[in-house]
Amino acid sequence: MHPADTLTSAARALTAHPIRTWLTLAAMAFATAAVVLLSALGEGARRYVLDEYTQLGTHLLIIVPGRNETTGGAPPLFGETPRDLTLADAMLVSVSQRTAEVGLLKALGARQRDVMGLFLTEALLLAAAGTAAGLILAYLGVWLLNARFPAFQLVVPLWAPLAAAMVSVGAGLLFGLLPARRAARLDPVQALGARI
Repeated sequence: MHPADTLTSAARALTAHPIRTWLTLAAMAFATAAVVLLSALGEGARRYVLDEYTQLGTHLLIIVPGRNETTGGAPPLFGETPRDLTLADAMLVSVSQRTAEVGLLKALGARQRDVMGLFLTEALLLAAAGTAAGLILAYLGVWLLNARFPAFQLVVPLWAPLAAAMVSVGAGLLFGLLPARRAARLDPVQALGARI
């Protein structure tokens, strides 16, 4: 398959399953936005505290008393904890929804690396779009919070959006790899005969 065909096919697969696509995009966007917003909040708090202590002068004595602290979570209600739907789960659903398509591609001569490339391209498109949406959401949140609380300015450190983007795209590719390998190993005859 040519790279342009792979990209077009991956984009069509994303538009063919809008709910899965939007849920995955939302998850990636919120995760990216959370990293950037929390980093901005931490940096803003650090600068605020430093500024407040600087105003106090150099004659300052700080006493921190000892404390005992316990932490814990709520016990599971039904004997087990709920399982989250992950990006890997969403990508595995993508393979099961497209079994016949993969079978047809392989029957027409697509190699394993072509099928893997198709699913990894889909994962990369989802991750990149989710990251971009998350960064837009994060910077919008920083702007709104700075406008609402002018005395406490949030500052996005340079590393935060870079790290969030690298982790998000890396996670998208990593969790797209297993479904891509599974799809590439499908037998064309069995995949074409599958009724899903």
